[in-house]
Amino acid sequence: MASCAHGANSSIFSNKDRLAQGNWDGQRFGGEGLRHLVLKKWAPGWWYLEPRLFLEGPPPTDSPEFSPLTYYYDIVIDESTVTLPELNPEHRFYQALYITGNLKITPRELTLFFKNLDFFTHGVRIHNTNLESLSFLRLFNADPLDDSPYSIEITNNSKLTSIGIDFDYCSMCLGSILIDQNPKLDLRNECDGIMARYKNNRMITNNLYDCGCTVKGNFNQFISTLSPKCWMLVGNITVDQNSDYDLLQKKLDNITRINGGISVINTNFVDLSFFRSIQTIDADSSYKASYISEILIQNNKNLTSLKFQAKQNGLSITIRDNPKLCVAPQELDALFYGEDTQRGDLDVDVCFDEQSPSYWCQVSELGYFSNISDGCVILVGHLLLDKNFDFDNSYKLFAVQTIYGSLTITNTSLRTFSIFPHFGTIRSINPSKPPLYVSHNNKLQDLYTVWRKVESDQAVIIENNTNLITSELYCALWRTKQKAIVKNNWSNCGDNYKAQIYDKTPLNIDVFYGLPSYLDVSHGSNPDDSGLQNNPWDRNSTDEDYETPETSTENGDPGIFSFRVLFLLAVFKLL
Repeated sequence: MASCAHGANSSIFSNKDRLAQGNWDGQRFGGEGLRHLVLKKWAPGWWYLEPRLFLEGPPPTDSPEFSPLTYYYDIVIDESTVTLPELNPEHRFYQALYITGNLKITPRELTLFFKNLDFFTHGVRIHNTNLESLSFLRLFNADPLDDSPYSIEITNNSKLTSIGIDFDYCSMCLGSILIDQNPKLDLRNECDGIMARYKNNRMITNNLYDCGCTVKGNFNQFISTLSPKCWMLVGNITVDQNSDYDLLQKKLDNITRINGGISVINTNFVDLSFFRSIQTIDADSSYKASYISEILIQNNKNLTSLKFQAKQNGLSITIRDNPKLCVAPQELDALFYGEDTQRGDLDVDVCFDEQSPSYWCQVSELGYFSNISDGCVILVGHLLLDKNFDFDNSYKLFAVQTIYGSLTITNTSLRTFSIFPHFGTIRSINPSKPPLYVSHNNKLQDLYTVWRKVESDQAVIIENNTNLITSELYCALWRTKQKAIVKNNWSNCGDNYKAQIYDKTPLNIDVFYGLPSYLDVSHGSNPDDSGLQNNPWDRNSTDEDYETPETSTENGDPGIFSFRVLFLLAVFKLL
């Protein structure tokens, strides 16, 4: 719903009941009389408020302009205020709020007084006070002040350290806000809420910490004038062949957040350590910055490392054509930290070091996984599953969620994809290799897992798997910059819903019951363990000479089962 307009022009509304409850204007602070609004019908379902002037006092109680829910006078609290007025608890709408001077009223008194006062039709002004916080205010509505374009003004408060207003609750604060000249006010933890409410109309300046510094014009010129008090940059950060490395190191030292895009192109820099103090990079539209929603690091011929670990969210990431660059796992962890990352476009090497997280691992050069550590969550390299599938170590794939590289499954005897219960993301780091290639697996029936995305220049290829069903949804999730190539399978993107070819060899236990945690079952490392035969990890084997094939999903001796059936028949006959 639009906010109430106070001026010559009328505002159009679509909610008659809300207006009819008493959105009338009362006495103005320092004004010459009383202004009231009369509800008028404009069109079916639409109403507007027409301003009218009165000489004094609220409208007569028997007048259609009168509302018992409205308090028709401004609330003024200043240094002369000793006690706060007693207001009718039935009042719902108030005029302007003015707080000024060296107050004698305590914060507790203010909190109790404003407990139910949240709707101000002529704005809020807090100027030149000794207040340390405004958390006593619980605003729901604040329309523009009579003598200002702002609906909320917070200015020249020498002791104010925080605002404390819940701007999520202030859903009808649709005007603009001024926060200026509050020398102790640190807004770093409050900016998100303020910006979300006042996306465009705001003026926040000359406080201890404002809500970021907006990048204006050429970044190389802007950076030379950047204040040391600036902690966040809003807008495009463009670093190029004309950028000064030492100046960037100095000026960006206090920057902990960037709201916007980053572009590093055609430099001769060896690293990007001038970004080392940055903790977050995001694309929050509340700040209304005009930026490229991307982190772009490209064509830097001498770049060997990033040397920054800022966590990003909401942007696309492109890192390519940097021939000497090797990115550390912890740097990739930070860059792909956010759930809202739009897209990754990588052509990089990944270099492990002593700071690399233990949940990152790397497959061998041949693509086999036997060497990876237990608990691997993020796998680097080109993983290969083929006729030499190492089933004894397949439990190491249980926790894998993301592959930086590619996955090839070819000529295996696997029937299900249950060795990857948590896997769902592939990010290619080699633009010439298909990110996912599945071919000639005649027993493979499904690729069921928690698929999320596949990012690559190349297409996913799923072909020549005679018993494999691929759904239309999965084909959509497998789309990279190219459409997935899915052909010559039992079902290609949902085009065949007939029953699959019957597999006369026993199905794996995990098809029916799901794969248990590796720690909950026994393993081949102990040949004498009698529980080994119940290990489903050891049933999905590619070994054609498996000694004890499972012939039934029934647990227990078949003789006992037959005896139970005969017993039940005998009991039934006696009945």
